[in-house]
Amino acid sequence: MSNTLSRRDFLKLTGIGAAVSAVLTGCGPMARYIVRKPYTSMPEYNQTGLSTYYASTCRECPAGCGIIVRTKEGRAITIEGNPQHPVNRGRLCSRGVTAQQGLYNPDRIRGPVFQARGDASRAKPINWDEAISVVQQALASSPEQIAFLLGAAPDHLFDLVSEICETIGAPPPVRYNALTTFEGRSTLLEAARLTFGEEALPYFDLANAEVTFAFGANFLENWLSPVAYTRAYGEFRRGRSTRRGYLVVFEPRQSLTAGNADEWIPIRPGSEAILAAALNRLVAEARGKPVSPAFSTVTVSAAAAASGVSEEKIRQLAQFFAAADHPLAIPGGSALAQADGLMTARSLLYLNAVVDNLGQPGGVFLTPAEASATDFAAVKELVRRMMDSEVKVLFIHGVNPLFELPGALGFGEALAKVPMVISFASFPDETALASDYVLPDHTPLESFGYQRVLAGSDRPAYSSFQPVVVPLYDTRATADVLLAAVKLLGVQAAQAFPYQDEVEYIQQKLLPLINAGGFYTAAEIFTFWSRWLQYGGWWKAEAELTAPQQATPPEETFPFTPPA
Repeated sequence: MSNTLSRRDFLKLTGIGAAVSAVLTGCGPMARYIVRKPYTSMPEYNQTGLSTYYASTCRECPAGCGIIVRTKEGRAITIEGNPQHPVNRGRLCSRGVTAQQGLYNPDRIRGPVFQARGDASRAKPINWDEAISVVQQALASSPEQIAFLLGAAPDHLFDLVSEICETIGAPPPVRYNALTTFEGRSTLLEAARLTFGEEALPYFDLANAEVTFAFGANFLENWLSPVAYTRAYGEFRRGRSTRRGYLVVFEPRQSLTAGNADEWIPIRPGSEAILAAALNRLVAEARGKPVSPAFSTVTVSAAAAASGVSEEKIRQLAQFFAAADHPLAIPGGSALAQADGLMTARSLLYLNAVVDNLGQPGGVFLTPAEASATDFAAVKELVRRMMDSEVKVLFIHGVNPLFELPGALGFGEALAKVPMVISFASFPDETALASDYVLPDHTPLESFGYQRVLAGSDRPAYSSFQPVVVPLYDTRATADVLLAAVKLLGVQAAQAFPYQDEVEYIQQKLLPLINAGGFYTAAEIFTFWSRWLQYGGWWKAEAELTAPQQATPPEETFPFTPPA
């Protein structure tokens, strides 16, 4: 019988009690004791046919839903929602339950390669020692000529890259994700800053609302945290025996959310801002509130002409919203992607203040999560630097800009002017094929990490990643590659990053959580780490949403852009 403790048996032991966990983890990092076994090399004391379960996080979108992965004999079999996780509470979308398709995708990149910008005659496999040397030489370039372009997840890699850039004097990493752009997340953040004085994502208490007006926020499909808002929508519809929530959706096309609404109001694209302003004025007048100067000059007839909705219908909807006990207005998605998107968001956020629902059941709160969003302006600036030959080395992870960015931005042309492009893609996407080197990262079900920007959580929370199977191919964690390369830069850089590997880096980042008042804690990091993996993250036991302390209406008269 083998003397090495397998991952399966370790997790069985951790369930026995804290005393056993403390004994096993008191001598060093718990990850050092675990040997993941593939299907072809199972420990002889394993019982064939029994399932083992791992708590992790779905990375099919940036929402950060908790998952429970069932494995059998070294293979990931099924994925379900984690019932204790504060974002999804056991529920999961169709993308989440099929996430293992990425793990077993036959098109995965199976090892590091010199891609040669797609020149098949020059492309060749390399080993990881060569790959780390390439990264080290790239990081040794002039700091101002180094750039990182990262996706919306994972957050631990963004934290590490940010620290590396600060240490070597390079510009901070740029994050971009097409989905968060379609959500209008950065516009919503800016609107919250201007309206509430805080740059935090609003949390819309849909579950306790009575009447909800949604402008472009397709929360049943892909907006912010669709599983969390779908669960809230179920409460909104059937959570009270005395009344059923009423949903009105204003969108040019009938989305999944519009199709499930009580009323879908088809409006002309680009008319959202003037319609929201007209509703703001009518609701303020109905409630006896002062009308903001930005809305006072907007007429119902102008809103009707721009949107294609009759004056009578606009007045009826405004009276209905003003008379409701718990009305809620939600801006997002396509409504924020228009030229007047910021004004639309500000108008609707302030509409919630007009009906006195800030910090009230069925109203608007501010999430405790860090307000991190992709910044399209930063992406445009990066493309400009690339076009002007100011970037000599470009690292890309978690994003496929040649596919996701608009062609008019000219990213492809700019990429051709960068002498060294290194991709960490797991799949041969368009950008990876146009890179000099592809150093494939593990897929999410093979990875450690964390996600802390959780738009659907009503409390401070970190969601954890952990491997559920042994890596199938010759891939390596991007964090481990960067840490190994940084150590080769010199004594100063090595001292700034004394971590043995990715696991040790993550553990150090988790240290503040030990005394942060979560629903569990531990005397030291190794026991805390075992519980971190067991529960699938860390969060507070009770909700900690905060109410906006102010609501500032737009003061200036806004020149609304007429629909094309």
